Amino acid sequence: MDKVCFKLGSENLYSEQMLVEYNDDPVFYICKSQTGRYYVVLCVDVEEGNYIVINSKISDVLLMLYGYITMRELYRKVDSFWQVFVGKVIDDDVVTKHNIEDIDTNVLPYEGEYYEILDKEVENYARKLENSLLNNNNKLHGESLEYIIEMSCKMLHKAVTNKKFVEDISECTEKLVDKLLNEQWNNVNEKVYDVKYDLSSRKETSLYSYIAA
Repeated sequence: MDKVCFKLGSENLYSEQMLVEYNDDPVFYICKSQTGRYYVVLCVDVEEGNYIVINSKISDVLLMLYGYITMRELYRKVDSFWQVFVGKVIDDDVVTKHNIEDIDTNVLPYEGEYYEILDKEVENYARKLENSLLNNNNKLHGESLEYIIEMSCKMLHKAVTNKKFVEDISECTEKLVDKLLNEQWNNVNEKVYDVKYDLSSRKETSLYSYIAA
C-alpha cells in the first residue's frame, strides 16, 4: 500500500495525482483517503513543511481540471480547511482545522488563474475521475447530476462568450438562410416553368395555384 501523506483525524490520505510541481517538489496535488474522499493539497512552504488541505467534491475537482472554474474558486466551494505542519514522522505532524473564512488568501493560487492540463497523465486521470462519478452504480446520484448541470452551463457560457464561436455560428446561419432562400427561389422558378409549359400546351392551369402549391 502507498505511504500515508497526511492524517486528518481518522482519515488517512494517500497521494493520488500530482498537478503542479516546483523543483521536483509537488506543490499542488490530489490525495484520496481510505474512505474514498478526495482532498486537494496546496504546499505553502516546502522548507517549513506548511500545507493547506481541503476536502473537495469530485465534481468541483473536475470543473477545476477542465478549466471551468478557477483554482481559487475551488476553495470557495468548501466550508473548512486543514493546515498541516509536517514533522519528521507523520505522528509529529501538527494538524489544525479552520473555517474557510480564516484562510490566508495570499497563499492561494492567483485570482483568475485557471488550471491547464498539459500532459497525458493528468488528462487520463481527469477522465478516470469523470467515469467514476458518472458511472457510479449506473445511477445519476446527486453529485453526478449537479456536475452535469454545472458543466453544461459552464460549457454553454464559455461557448457564447467566445468571439470566434459567435462568428462561426453567424456565418453558418447566414449560409443556411442563403441556401434555404435559393432552394425556395428554385422551386418557384420550376413551378413557373411548369405553368408556361402547360399554357403552351393550351392547358387551363392557374399560375397562382402552382405558386401556392
